[in-house]
Amino acid sequence: MSVEYRRRTRAQFDLLELEAKIQRGKLDAMVAGVKPVLNCINMDVAPQPDNRPPRTNAIIDRCKATWENLKSFNQDAAVSVMMHTLAVVWSHYPTINLRAIGAGFARGMGATKQEQLKDEVEDAVKRLAGDVDLFGEVDGDGRAQ
Repeated sequence: MSVEYRRRTRAQFDLLELEAKIQRGKLDAMVAGVKPVLNCINMDVAPQPDNRPPRTNAIIDRCKATWENLKSFNQDAAVSVMMHTLAVVWSHYPTINLRAIGAGFARGMGATKQEQLKDEVEDAVKRLAGDVDLFGEVDGDGRAQ
């Protein structure tokens, strides 16, 4: 091998090594930024024995698990809010047919009318949502925090 070839090969290797260090730095910064969010939503993983660093894909696995947990929480929250709302409505109008309500908007109601109705109920919805305690935190007035 010629000296020139070895010099070029070494320069390419050095460049790849520098690029790998830069990418590792970016990954470390991303992990440092995302870990506090993950810790709020999904418990931290147990440390590795002998204080070894976690597997490189552990953060990706946690992100995937956290995303699934967040979707499940959002679904449960939506069910809780709707259950509360229908219970309040039913308490005022005990003769209404909840099955009909569960089927959605009345037949023949177009998208424009549906949006108008949603706009009209927005304030009441916000008040009802304020009564839902998703986190077990209620203030002195019985309002969810």
